Amino acid sequence: MKPESSQILEKLEEIIVLLKQISHESQPSLIQDKEPPISIHDAAEYLQLSRSHIYSLVHSGKLKPLQNRKQGRMLFSVLDLRTYLDTRHRSNKQ
Repeated sequence: MKPESSQILEKLEEIIVLLKQISHESQPSLIQDKEPPISIHDAAEYLQLSRSHIYSLVHSGKLKPLQNRKQGRMLFSVLDLRTYLDTRHRSNKQ
């Protein structure tokens, strides 16, 4: 592939990720996400990170927990976690 073509594809992929984020932010996660929310333990396992790293991501605003908290627990949308992985994957490519 030509360098211009690969740059165009990268930009298109970035636009797709941004559109997913915008779409997700405009609708509540529980309505859009068909999978039930998961605990911080499961989120850490899903992202292959430690729980303390998940707390750091939440504190820095890079990852948002759902507003719904059951018994004080932090819950996450699987869709949010996938979006985070997509964003992280894109930034690692550059």
